[in-house]
Amino acid sequence: MTRDLLALVVANVCILAAGHGVLRAAGVRPAPFDLPWTLGVAYVAGAASVGVIGSILLVAGLALTWWQLVLLCAAILAGGFVPGLVSQRHKLSRGALRPRRVAVTGWIRLLAPATALALAVLATDLAVQPL
Repeated sequence: MTRDLLALVVANVCILAAGHGVLRAAGVRPAPFDLPWTLGVAYVAGAASVGVIGSILLVAGLALTWWQLVLLCAAILAGGFVPGLVSQRHKLSRGALRPRRVAVTGWIRLLAPATALALAVLATDLAVQPL
């Protein structure tokens, strides 16, 4: 069971890394203090990109094994860094403005604690429920 949980954690980290590559390719480069707000978007983008590319590879006749899934996620992550190196230097040389941080006010501040509370309730429910 521990091996299965570890495999699940590794798969989720790979999908999150692939999503970070997708966000970088889209031009989203969050500052370190904005990282918690972009993790969800990166995870969804990674799951979508790995799912779509994995489906295309499945149609082409390649069923992904675990190591091929890790390589696919690494390739998507690396693809996010390639355009960033070229376009970022070009943008800064033209004097483009850096993106500014969006102010988080009001009820939006409650989203992160509410999400953590909902996940804690679901984890507790999962722990006490019989399989």
